[in-house]
Amino acid sequence: MAGRFLTLDSASAERYSPRVACPDDQELLAMLERSMNPTLFGELEQHIDSCASCRKAVAALAKGSLPQHAVAPFEELDHELAPGATIDDRYVVSRELGRGGMGTVYLAHDPTLGRDVAIKLHRAGSSADRLQREAVAMAKLAHPNVVNVFEVATVDDRIYVAMEYVRGTTLRGWIAQSPRSWREIVAMITACGRGLAAAHAAGLVHRDFKPENVLVGDDGRPRVGDFGLARADHAAMVADFAMLTTADTMTAGVAGTPAYMAPEQMNGDPVDARSDQFAFCIAAWESLYGKRPFAGTTLALLHAAIEAHELVVPKATPAVPDRVHAVIARGLAHSPSDRFPDMTALLTALDRAARPRHIRNTAAVVVGLAVLGGGSALAAHAVSDQRHAATCDAAAAQMRDKFSLVDHTRLASAMVATGVPYAQSSIDHAIPVLDRTAAFLADQAISVCQDATLTPHARDVRTTCLASRGAGFASVVDQLEHGDATVVRNAPDSAWALYDPTPCSEGPIGAPPMSLALAKRIGDLHALIASQRVKDAIATGTALLADARAQHDTAAETQIALSLAGVQDEVEPGSGVASFNAAEAAAETQGRDLEAASALAGLAADAGTGPVPNFAQAHHDLELAHAKLTRVGGNTALEAKLAQIEAEVLVYENRFGDAERAMRKSLDLAEKLFGADHPIVGGAYGTLSQIVDAEGKHAEQLADAQKAFDILRAAYGDVHPQVATATGNLSVAYRANDRLDDARRELLAADRMYEQLYGPNHPAHAITAANLGSIEMRAGNWAAARTAMERSKAIWSKVAGPMSPPVAGIDRDLGDTLQMLGDHDGAIASDREAVTIYEQLGADGTVRLGPALDDLCEQLLVVKRYADCRPMAERALAMLEAKPADANPQELADARLMVAKVLWETHGDHAKARALARSAVATGVEPDRKQLATDWLAAHR
Repeated sequence: MAGRFLTLDSASAERYSPRVACPDDQELLAMLERSMNPTLFGELEQHIDSCASCRKAVAALAKGSLPQHAVAPFEELDHELAPGATIDDRYVVSRELGRGGMGTVYLAHDPTLGRDVAIKLHRAGSSADRLQREAVAMAKLAHPNVVNVFEVATVDDRIYVAMEYVRGTTLRGWIAQSPRSWREIVAMITACGRGLAAAHAAGLVHRDFKPENVLVGDDGRPRVGDFGLARADHAAMVADFAMLTTADTMTAGVAGTPAYMAPEQMNGDPVDARSDQFAFCIAAWESLYGKRPFAGTTLALLHAAIEAHELVVPKATPAVPDRVHAVIARGLAHSPSDRFPDMTALLTALDRAARPRHIRNTAAVVVGLAVLGGGSALAAHAVSDQRHAATCDAAAAQMRDKFSLVDHTRLASAMVATGVPYAQSSIDHAIPVLDRTAAFLADQAISVCQDATLTPHARDVRTTCLASRGAGFASVVDQLEHGDATVVRNAPDSAWALYDPTPCSEGPIGAPPMSLALAKRIGDLHALIASQRVKDAIATGTALLADARAQHDTAAETQIALSLAGVQDEVEPGSGVASFNAAEAAAETQGRDLEAASALAGLAADAGTGPVPNFAQAHHDLELAHAKLTRVGGNTALEAKLAQIEAEVLVYENRFGDAERAMRKSLDLAEKLFGADHPIVGGAYGTLSQIVDAEGKHAEQLADAQKAFDILRAAYGDVHPQVATATGNLSVAYRANDRLDDARRELLAADRMYEQLYGPNHPAHAITAANLGSIEMRAGNWAAARTAMERSKAIWSKVAGPMSPPVAGIDRDLGDTLQMLGDHDGAIASDREAVTIYEQLGADGTVRLGPALDDLCEQLLVVKRYADCRPMAERALAMLEAKPADANPQELADARLMVAKVLWETHGDHAKARALARSAVATGVEPDRKQLATDWLAAHR
């Protein structure tokens, strides 16, 4: 019988009908030795899956009858793939990552989505139906701590699973990389447990949890993998035990997988989520103590130790608290009913056990000494200290519990349920930031509670401030849990908007704190703003401001008016002026210099960068804001904001050198306060790159644009509006440095992001098309440039109107392109259309009309229509020189050179022409434009 199975050829296997009878010991041993045809192995595996007596027989055979030498794997019946091969005409194989009895894992590239993936290609005949069911179930599970499954399909009768490729190491490798404190290890293992809990909630049981099946990415986030995709249900033990004596799976005398088995799994009994809990606790124990909890150099000895529940704690152990030890030990109970009800309960207990304890053991000793010495007052004081410490611990716990482990799983499940394609990325990038905010709020709660130097008034003010922040945090979490696709997309923004590492300030002495009820409602308002629900925020803020005024709560009024002004300005620049003025007036009433400085910052931005800039007013507001900050001793966050506003105003004034210095100051302050990974810092690098671009410092521009991109992608994920913007900005920097292939690649990547985020008819596509046209112009690909420009113009005409400023801007670029293609009439018509649009826009078009006239004049010069060009050139120069402080230096230089050219060609004043050209050389900023003026001077003596 055994011989027939072992020698059966493939033709006979196809005719072989499913067996009903149980396999005998010879057949079972052949399975354990992995010397059986895989087709029959899969068939018997399915039988054992449904047969309790066979499962027990396999368990007994594995423990007592396995040969004491490494057994041979299945014969290589499936051709393995070389680098460059494709899977399913889509995935391009890069290299092999590993192999096992059930198949091979490859690193492959998905050119469609531009990402690397791990492909698990199973061997033919390996229980296809079961693997398909399990893989599909895994694909539905999305969680930050679970390896993401992208696709499940079949090719050449072999199941393959396309999964997230995690660059990093295993949990065991992470432990070995460097010394870890017990708190670091508990935090890491807890994150792994969240992945298991999410799988259990989805109806999946891992059955093979161990450190090797946890991948810790370079980002420090662990992902649990191999959720039974290669093995399933109770038959999994067959494959596990077959590995028992294989040399490369030995650890301390026992193979890795059996060493993590729960007693019921080792005995062949049914397993459930509590069996995973047992394996999890073995991994946790091993991670903390360096050795597994049950000793045994053979499977039989290991089994006996587990049955006797003989836990072994190494003598030289880290200072793992007993409370943490007790939680893990309960998860290792022999009977599943004695363990925690589920992983969530275990993780909650572990989280509580790992929290800092602020009640010191010495307190009890002090009490004892006081009683012995007759010092009853000292004893009472010690007891009071204990109670106060407990109160502070409770305050911190209350803040921390606003985002518990249970919330993680619930929030992730709700966001995935929206069906948004980028939900997983939003989860990955929002939850860690929410954790950071919860931890900061908890630390602040302890700090305020324990600070004995605070006056009662200061304590009330700071406690109320923390209550407001806590309410805002809870509101954001609630919105994310019940939000639509837009809320899910903006989840990382909402999380980062909440993260404020500045402690609550005391405020002016004697000023009453705002009411707690209003403070919590302000927190809800901040949550709406953080979630970018602009209309709701304006409506809520307006009503809340009326309530604060009715209650004569000036502190609340100031905060609400500041928040309302900011969101109003986002909707329409300049519309927040009235609210900023109201906020400043309310702040001045109570001597709240910090809030007054915030209001002045907003007013300065509106004055200096609005539709009709008032630079003098902007600088006055900035100086006044700095004076108020000096009076309160400074505030890093607001100082960084003031420096950025100053930089933006200076850009509008075309004072790029001063703008760069102000922006670098803002960047330094922001990086010190928020950390190098905060999106505010990424945005600051992006602004700096644009400023140095205007100065012609293109190498610095590229470096700053790259930093902006790296920070924002790490903060928001691969697909996000700000990441798309940073990608486009990086493309511009590459173009400025004549790295045109890189510029084109990044720009197309940005366009793909916009397609995913907004669909095909969004203005963002018009911007990327115009920039692509600029790249092709620089490369001399004039036909491609024309196609890109015409696409941009068509989109802008549809979304902004045919007589809009964006259409005029495209017409100007299109004119240059048509000129290079030899279509001079088309070039003149295109530039004339741009001039017409700017003229019809009135004051809104004035700032661009001068340069547009110069463009048209340039086209007329090409066809030697000098007389037609001269009045346009002189008009353009007059417009720019009327307000030289407001003019862009390079545009002013170009206008002067243009008048010089037409004067010369129309036999005008040659001396004046050369003087204008010399001024163009002195005024110009861009090196290539300065060179044009220099060359003209050399040719026209």
